[in-house]
Amino acid sequence: MTFVQKRLVGLGVLVLAAGLGALAIYGQQEKLRQDDAEKKVEEKVLRVASANDIAQVALQSAKGRFVMARQDSGGWRLVEPIATAADEVTANALARYLAELRRTRLVGEPRPEGGATPPPDTGICGLSPPRFG
Repeated sequence: MTFVQKRLVGLGVLVLAAGLGALAIYGQQEKLRQDDAEKKVEEKVLRVASANDIAQVALQSAKGRFVMARQDSGGWRLVEPIATAADEVTANALARYLAELRRTRLVGEPRPEGGATPPPDTGICGLSPPRFG
C-alpha cells in the first residue's frame, strides 16, 4: 500500500467516525426535543390544543357565577348573569391564558396514569377551605 493510499484510508476512517458521531448527536437532540414536547403536554392543565378549542368559560366566585360562550361567528357572548356581548379582547385573552395554563408541580401521590391523588388533608397545601369551587 502506497503512502497516498494509506492517507486516503485514514481519511475515510476519519470521515466515517465523524459521520457516526454526528448521527449520535442528532439522535440525542431528537430524543431531547421529543421528551420536551411530551413534558409540555403533561404540564398542560387543560387538554386543548389552542384557545380556539375553548367553547365556554364558567367562573364561580363569591360574587356569583359568570359564563361566557363562543358564538358560531367566533365572537364571545356573556351568558350569565345576564345575556350581553362580551369584550372580545378580554374574552380571547382569557381563553388564550387558559389554553396555555401549565402546572408547576403536583401535590399528592403520583398516579401511574398521570396526575396525582390529592392528600387527605388539603390544609397542608393552603387549599383548605378552597377559595374557588
